[in-house]
Amino acid sequence: MTKNFKKSLCLFCRKWWRVLLFTAFFLWLFPRSSGLRPIVYSSPLKEPTVGLWVLLFLYLHYLFLIPCYLGKKRYTLYTVIFIVTLLLCGAGEILFLCDDLREFIYYGYSLEEQHYFLFQDFLFVTMRDAGLLAVFVLLKQLEIVNDEYTDLQNEGIRRFRVVKVRDKDNKPLLLSMDDILYCEQKKNYTHFHTATGEYTALTSLKTISLQFGKECVQISRNTLVMQHAIEQEGDTFLILKESAYPDNLKELMVNERYRKENRRIPRS
Repeated sequence: MTKNFKKSLCLFCRKWWRVLLFTAFFLWLFPRSSGLRPIVYSSPLKEPTVGLWVLLFLYLHYLFLIPCYLGKKRYTLYTVIFIVTLLLCGAGEILFLCDDLREFIYYGYSLEEQHYFLFQDFLFVTMRDAGLLAVFVLLKQLEIVNDEYTDLQNEGIRRFRVVKVRDKDNKPLLLSMDDILYCEQKKNYTHFHTATGEYTALTSLKTISLQFGKECVQISRNTLVMQHAIEQEGDTFLILKESAYPDNLKELMVNERYRKENRRIPRS
């Protein structure tokens, strides 16, 4: 039970750590620099509450509205929702802080001047929220495009057993899984090695491992080996088939951690 809970918690944090980190940083920064309007010091809880209100607005778009509308190319409807929710977020913030701003920030001004300053604050926080939301829209769109590319890759691998890669001249092509011998992660790219050459794709080794499934085995943090390229297993290395590798490379070292975790390496 405890082990399963820790595993679930680890997977959750791995997927959402950026969101958790941004949330913590935002809630720490917001009461200290609310952005484009005076900070309310009269009540210590009001600024963090407004920060939560702005985060709710941002995450509502990021997790629900952008995928449901913008991600499905319903541009007109999303534009209307964008404007309406943006105005509601700004208006809700100013209305919540209105009394404090009047009493402690604009107390020396006439009622007409106070209304002018409050309207000005409304415009400023609306511009702030629009900028933040624009960043969230961009990030979500990149995520959607990446997911669509991954789905396309998975479909190609499942149906046609091919991977979209680029050759040394950066020309795109489809590489058969049967030709792949091993894969290496180098920075943001995965390098696919065959008996005749090397190809690259802008993807992670983890993604490739999930796509290839049982047809590959991970022997180190940065290396996957295809099962069909393995001749036999030694204590700390894999012996490759005689014609598998160019440059007379016939052995690969197996990291102890992956040897213990992975039981798919065949034995001769």
